Amino acid sequence: MRDMTSQHRSPFVLDCLYYAISIAFAIYMIYYYWTGNDGPVVLAMGMIPTTFVLFTLQALRQNGSGACLEGEVRQAIFLGNCVDCRVRWGEFEWKVLAHPRSRLRQGERVYLRLDPEHTLAVRP
Repeated sequence: MRDMTSQHRSPFVLDCLYYAISIAFAIYMIYYYWTGNDGPVVLAMGMIPTTFVLFTLQALRQNGSGACLEGEVRQAIFLGNCVDCRVRWGEFEWKVLAHPRSRLRQGERVYLRLDPEHTLAVRP
């Protein structure tokens, strides 16, 4: 039996890439605010895509290698602050709380990415 309590660790190369881009971003922003060189267009055209890259790398670092399951929405009920869904995966059914703006419909195929820190498995 595998130990499922160990912490998820992102790959070393991904960590190095994330920190290198973060440091370069911080240095450029300090330089920009100190001197004002390059103008607002270069700032917008260069740094907005860089923040998206950092956001994507952070998401990959957090759950990029986690388990991913393909399932089918069996039931979706809007509760106001979330959408309570039942997702069928093989013979198993998952209870999932989704963002209230999620447009999940019965019969739709979905992919679940499991975070060990926020997942609770209960045996019936």
